Amino acid sequence: MSQYATKQEVQEIVDTAVDRAVVDLSEIITQFAQQADKRFNKLEADVADLRSSHERLLDFIDGLVRRWPARTAPSFGRMV
Repeated sequence: MSQYATKQEVQEIVDTAVDRAVVDLSEIITQFAQQADKRFNKLEADVADLRSSHERLLDFIDGLVRRWPARTAPSFGRMV
């Protein structure tokens, strides 16, 4: 004869399956969050490097612009 599962046994099986699924899902979410955090940290570092490079470039251009009139003023004077 067949044995039937009691309501309590079915509930225990369901609870075990749900607990296992929740643990698996939380591990997946944790791994995803860690990977996303690593990627964002790298992007933030890259942006900081680009900003630093951009500032150096602007400083260089500012230096050229400051010296520009000093180099061109005498030649304009000779043309007139």
